[in-house]
Amino acid sequence: MNPDLRVKDIMTREVVVADVGTRLPEVGRLLIEHDIGSVVVVEDDKPVGIVTDRDLARKVVANNKKPDELTLREVMTAPLITIHPDATVLEAIDNMLKEKVRKLPVVEDGRLVGIITERDVLSVSAEINEIMRLLVEGRGCPEPERSDEGFVQGICEACGQFSENLQLVNGRLLCESCRE
Repeated sequence: MNPDLRVKDIMTREVVVADVGTRLPEVGRLLIEHDIGSVVVVEDDKPVGIVTDRDLARKVVANNKKPDELTLREVMTAPLITIHPDATVLEAIDNMLKEKVRKLPVVEDGRLVGIITERDVLSVSAEINEIMRLLVEGRGCPEPERSDEGFVQGICEACGQFSENLQLVNGRLLCESCRE
């Protein structure tokens, strides 16, 4: 991955937000209407938390709570873990892994300017896989660095998961599970 690639280069700029006092049925409508999995929670136009469809399942449905009696403040994940738009994508990936999150709101000077998700990162990784495939096939480029066992790192072209042991099979880079 290009170490100079910045969060601002791949982030989604239009972020769906809702006020901390918003009731959960309205949040559900927003998720469906925009075909998204999360809403950034704001208070006085400042990002303060996030609610994902997973939060709703774990904190509301699994606990048999009534959605129409709850607001975002009661189910949001806070404090909000954010990243700056000038951070590298590699820093964003590192933060996602360390914090065990799938989405990072992008904040500059206290303002929400975007969001970067696993899907954004995977879209960049897919392009890298194509480059790696061309390199492995030897189309005038040096072969990628391989481990002692002959594997390369990247995203499996079949399942989309990161693997440290991709091998070229019928022109596609596949992880161990997908090679079987």
